[in-house]
Amino acid sequence: MSLIQMSTSGAVMILAVLLIRFAAVNRLPKKLFILLWEAALLRLLLPFSIPSVFSIYTAVRRVMIRSVIGWNGAVQSAQGTGIPQGAGTAMPVPENMASTLLEIELTESAGTLSIWTILWLTGVCICAVFFVTAYLRCRREFEMSLPVHHDFSARWLREHPLRRRVQLRQSDRIKTPLTYGVLKPVILLPKETDWNDSRQLSYVLLHEQIHIRRLDSLRKLVMTAALCIHWFNPFVWLMYILFNRDMELVCDEAVVHACGRRSRSAYARTLISMEERKSPALPLCNSFSRSAVKERVTAVMKTKKMTLWLGIVCVVILAAVVVFLATSADGGRPQETEQMEPENGTPQGTEQMEPESGTPQETEQMEQESGTPQEAEQMEPESSAPQEAPEPDAAPLYVGAGFTLNIPEEEWQIYDENMPAPQVMSATYDSETGLWVEHYEETAPDVEARLLEEGYLYDASGSKLQLQSGDFLTEVRIFSGEDDAWTVCSRRLAAAEETEARLDAIAATFAAVPDGQGGGQPETTENAEQAALREMITSFFTACFTEDPDTLRQYFSSSYSGTPETYSVPDGFESLEIRAVKGLDAVAEENGGSCVLSVEFTAPGEDSYTYLTAECVKENGEWKVLSYGLEK
Repeated sequence: MSLIQMSTSGAVMILAVLLIRFAAVNRLPKKLFILLWEAALLRLLLPFSIPSVFSIYTAVRRVMIRSVIGWNGAVQSAQGTGIPQGAGTAMPVPENMASTLLEIELTESAGTLSIWTILWLTGVCICAVFFVTAYLRCRREFEMSLPVHHDFSARWLREHPLRRRVQLRQSDRIKTPLTYGVLKPVILLPKETDWNDSRQLSYVLLHEQIHIRRLDSLRKLVMTAALCIHWFNPFVWLMYILFNRDMELVCDEAVVHACGRRSRSAYARTLISMEERKSPALPLCNSFSRSAVKERVTAVMKTKKMTLWLGIVCVVILAAVVVFLATSADGGRPQETEQMEPENGTPQGTEQMEPESGTPQETEQMEQESGTPQEAEQMEPESSAPQEAPEPDAAPLYVGAGFTLNIPEEEWQIYDENMPAPQVMSATYDSETGLWVEHYEETAPDVEARLLEEGYLYDASGSKLQLQSGDFLTEVRIFSGEDDAWTVCSRRLAAAEETEARLDAIAATFAAVPDGQGGGQPETTENAEQAALREMITSFFTACFTEDPDTLRQYFSSSYSGTPETYSVPDGFESLEIRAVKGLDAVAEENGGSCVLSVEFTAPGEDSYTYLTAECVKENGEWKVLSYGLEK
């Protein structure tokens, strides 16, 4: 995760904790709030994400996808969804483009820092210098303190031992007690301490010892480090303030539990007396007066006994915050999303194979289609999961202008028209994975030198060049021609090792061919029956979107009894792009019964396929349409 993504996710968690704290600060144990702050702290400091289907970001992602799907129940223009569509589109952009555009990258190119990085580092240094200077100044003053030699203090330390040796000292530089140090903790008391008030002294020493036992000085140190790193995030500053307050509330609660609920009034009076003599705030120290006394006194008086049900509520709240907010959007494949939400528009899965009519002819047709490897993959989406790299020789051969490449047709969206130079083909697998081919009128060493100047570096194997930007990694594989060069490029999540193997397997099938071969479509051969069906369904598709019901009637079977339905296109019929006709491969010369065909197409800005699916029957030697409809 990038710094901005970490900070944004952390801010969302902080906001959730603030809401919980505002609603129930005096109803729930104070330890819960410390655990919630620590969960937010980990989200701010750990530079990786844990994808989860239960994450709130997964739900937001699905809502955003649904919001761009419409258009007469089929298609609505979805500009900015992050996937290249149609002619003239370049490499894919990730779905989380908003955070990617905002992320602070550590380098723009090799050895060159961006202005945002310099600004961020400047802020980090200023914050770090401030806190370190303040702490060192305080430590110098504390070192001038004197050890306490009093019977009560010696007896109290013997009765309350800790593994770490605790020093008890006095200073005339402070007005209220405080604790500092991690390995060698010190309880520092004011010089004016009344050693005759044993009850108040017991409360004070117990409070400070709880700080030491809980390693609160170390907690403050880590929190301060997070504040320095995320100095630009106002939510982190608010978290820093409230985290310190809640540490005091936890210690107050622990004192009340240790001394009994009857001690609440006496302990509250102690807090008030300490407030009257309070010292200035000291960074990286646990001061007896760090938080608002009114809040502390109220919390002390409302301290409740811990019960089983209260503990269960705390566990549920903590688990909900961590599971829903500390995780990131599930990065599953589109067909996995379709299995939960078919309307998301992925062309994979059984939804495509089962038109609504459900006739026996369709069932027979599906059984026939399941015999081919390609259609079997459609029936079982898990067989094409990205965990396993595809066998190159099993993929359909893609023939482009001057090259060939084995790309799994059913899993990739391929674009090969009007590519921006030097691209000659672009393909997307999902919102996070893309592949494209580039051609250069220069030698491979020249291309290599230029890429190295742009900041690319060879991977460990030396087989490809890589450049990381945030969570995404761009990889370039160079192939030499006679007087030119080709590159097979890809973009993926840097942590997706399975995707890397898959992309390597596809790129390894690249081969340059003489100019003029191929036309950017998979190699296919059609029999006469298939050719007639292709011509009929293509003409029928045109009639459906040119809104001419009378023209549609000539394609209908005599058994058709419905009302012809046409579909409107916001940008006109010419804006549609037919990608393929599905179902032709199952039609043989002798097939004289029925079949189901699907015209696969996209509209400008769409990030998914739409299908015009038709059940066709043969009447008097001609193919006719029995039923039809649009589906995602």
